[in-house]
Amino acid sequence: MSGLRLALGFLTRIPVGATTEPAADADAALARAVPWFGAVGAAVGALAAAVYAAARWALPAPAAATVAVATSLVLTGAFHEDGLADSADALWGGYDRDRRLAILKDSRHGTYGVAALTLALVLRITLLASLAPATAVGALVAAGALGRGVAIVLMATTEPARPEGLGASYVRALRPAGAVAGIGVAVALGTGGLAGWVALAAPAALAMAWIVRRVGVAKVGGIVGDLLGAAEQLGELAVLGVAATVVHRHAPPWGWWPR
Repeated sequence: MSGLRLALGFLTRIPVGATTEPAADADAALARAVPWFGAVGAAVGALAAAVYAAARWALPAPAAATVAVATSLVLTGAFHEDGLADSADALWGGYDRDRRLAILKDSRHGTYGVAALTLALVLRITLLASLAPATAVGALVAAGALGRGVAIVLMATTEPARPEGLGASYVRALRPAGAVAGIGVAVALGTGGLAGWVALAAPAALAMAWIVRRVGVAKVGGIVGDLLGAAEQLGELAVLGVAATVVHRHAPPWGWWPR
């Protein structure tokens, strides 16, 4: 299977056909998909922006933003949102490393997870609702791409917290060339979305990922798949936050964005 098809099948619920990769080659297949992660994120953002623009014709901005965010959740199966919720439960609900790792394996969500997920969704909807439809296209494309990009940075720079699991598979299979390609694609698409303002948005997203890395290393000894999802979600929120700030402060266009 091509890397793009693998990335679509892994990161979204878009039907692309069952994988034919042998189990022994699963890690290598996942590594081939990494360079396409930013492109898939940008595509999800573009589809959500199209829904937002259409919904704004009939609905007030907050309702349209809610519909757009719901669309992205359906497209991705709330894949990264689940990681954010699990990470919040484990990192703040567990009293030691073993307990935190056990919580990360538990599919149920507790108080910290529900609170984190609710706050993240409310903030995403609020930030999106502050943007005009044409401006939201660039912001959502950049957020989707850069959010996945900073997750790739963590894969390439952080040891896994345990020898098995999704996070360990990423780290074990990812090669420097694949990581560089994935990050490069994410930054290029982020630049396409926000033009010069990517100079603020990309560092903001990276700062969120760095916080996740620091907390993950301190509390569980490394990275796991759920923490990658948390980094992606916080990275997206950082990009949307920068976009909303630029618009709110009536900053002049830097390149073509905002418009």
